[in-house]
Amino acid sequence: MNNLFVTKKLGLVVVVVVIIVLLIVGIFVSFGAKSVKLKTLTINGGPSVKVELATTEEQWAQGLSGRQALPPGQGMIFLFTDYSVKKFWMKDLNFPLDLVWIYDGKIIGIEKNLPPAGSKPTVSYASPGPVNLVLEVNGGWVEANTIKVGDVILIK
Repeated sequence: MNNLFVTKKLGLVVVVVVIIVLLIVGIFVSFGAKSVKLKTLTINGGPSVKVELATTEEQWAQGLSGRQALPPGQGMIFLFTDYSVKKFWMKDLNFPLDLVWIYDGKIIGIEKNLPPAGSKPTVSYASPGPVNLVLEVNGGWVEANTIKVGDVILIK
């Protein structure tokens, strides 16, 4: 009888310890996880896309590189602090992208279905003039939503 009581007590202690360890690991993982807030970017009051904001030099350099995919209806908007010609490359991308060049909320240029370029890209794409925003979305999104130069964007 004593052995049975000790075995049950030991089993209960093991279960409690495992639960505590899992809770601690969960807390560390949730604090270490990158929380990405998505904003809604709308074009001419019509088509919209959920966008991650890229606002730092580190985020600008990383962009969407290294990701396996971009969920449908999502993208990344690069918010620059200056107005200048921007150059983008498709380094370490795993899927084609559309680039939308934006000056103060107005689309001034579009690059469609740009192919991934691997780790040593030889081609870069330049905006047609100074811009302060650049939108990256899945290749084909611009055409599917009939986005064109002159359209106006709004980010909420």
